[in-house]
Amino acid sequence: MAKALDYDFEELLIRKGSYIPQAHGELESDQLLLRKGLLGLLEGSLHLKMDVVSLPQQDDEELKAQQKLRDLSIEYFEGKKPVPVTIVEKEPNTRR
Repeated sequence: MAKALDYDFEELLIRKGSYIPQAHGELESDQLLLRKGLLGLLEGSLHLKMDVVSLPQQDDEELKAQQKLRDLSIEYFEGKKPVPVTIVEKEPNTRR
C-alpha cells in the first residue's frame, strides 16, 4: 500500500510496529484519557461537575410533611422538645 501511495516506508518498519497511523495514535491517547479519568472518578481523586437545572415538583402534602419534620428537628436540637425513649428489656443470654 505504501508503494502504491508513494510513501517511503520499509516493510520491516511496518511489520515491527514502528509505524502507527495517526488515527491509531489518537485512538490510543483517547482511550488512555478515558481510562485515567474513569479511574480517578472511582478512586475519588477526580470529581464529576454537575449543574442542577431543575428539581422534581412536590405536591403540597409532601411539602407539609417535610416542613413538619424540619420543625420537629429544630425543636429537638434547640432543647424545646424531648425525644421519647422506650427501654426494652434484653432477653437473657441462652447461649453458652
